[in-house]
Amino acid sequence: MKFIARWIFRLLILGVVLLVALFLLKDSLLKALVENRVRQATGMEVKIGRLEVAIDRPVVQIENFVLYNTAELGGSPLLDIPELHIEYDWDALRNQELHIKLLRLHLREMNLIEDNKGQTNLSVLINQLGSVSQAQGATNKVDSSKKFRGIDTLNYSLGTLRFVSLKDPRRNQELKLNIKNETVQNIRTEQDIMFLLLKVMLRHGLTILLSPPRALEVRGTNSNLFQEKATQR
Repeated sequence: MKFIARWIFRLLILGVVLLVALFLLKDSLLKALVENRVRQATGMEVKIGRLEVAIDRPVVQIENFVLYNTAELGGSPLLDIPELHIEYDWDALRNQELHIKLLRLHLREMNLIEDNKGQTNLSVLINQLGSVSQAQGATNKVDSSKKFRGIDTLNYSLGTLRFVSLKDPRRNQELKLNIKNETVQNIRTEQDIMFLLLKVMLRHGLTILLSPPRALEVRGTNSNLFQEKATQR
C-alpha cells in the first residue's frame, strides 16, 4: 500500500511539474503554431519575436512580427511590425465573431514590389488569403464575411513605405510617413480598413498605388472614419 501511495504521489508531482512547464511554454508553443499557420496560408517566411496571450483578460500582444517576400522578389521584409496589440470581445469570440475593442498597430516598414507581370506582392498576398478564407468557409460551411464585427478603436503608427517596380524601375518610390499614434474610431467593415489605407496614401501623395488590383476596391465606406484625431500615448 505504501508503495502504491508513493508512486501516486510521484505521479501527482510529475503532473504539477508538467502543467507548470506547459504554462511557461504556452506562448512559445503558440508562437511556433502561428508562424507555421502563416507560412501555410501565405507561402512566405515569417518570424515572430514575441507572442503573448493573456489568460486573465482578452488581450493578445505580438512583437517584432516580420513577413518576408519570396526569394523571387528578393526576400526583403514585406511587413515589419514591432508591435501589434489587440484587445478583443471575449463574448463575441465565443459566438464565432471577431469584435476588437482596441487595436494598436506600429508598422515600421512595408516593401511593396511589382513583378515583371505588373502584379504586386500585396495583391498576390490578398488574393492568396482570400482563396484560403473561401476554402475554409466552404469546408466549415460558414460565411466568413459574417464573422468580422468591427474595431472600436484603431491606434496606428506608420514608418517607411517603399514601392519597387521590377517592371519599370522609374516608378520606384520611398515615402517616410512618420505617422505616430493616430486614432480612428468605429471601423465596422473590411472595406473601411481598405478605405483608411487609400486615405493615408492620398494624404501623403503615394499616388502610384492608386491603380491597385481589384482586391483593393472599396465599397460601402463608413463616414465615421473621417473623425480622426492624433493622440499621444
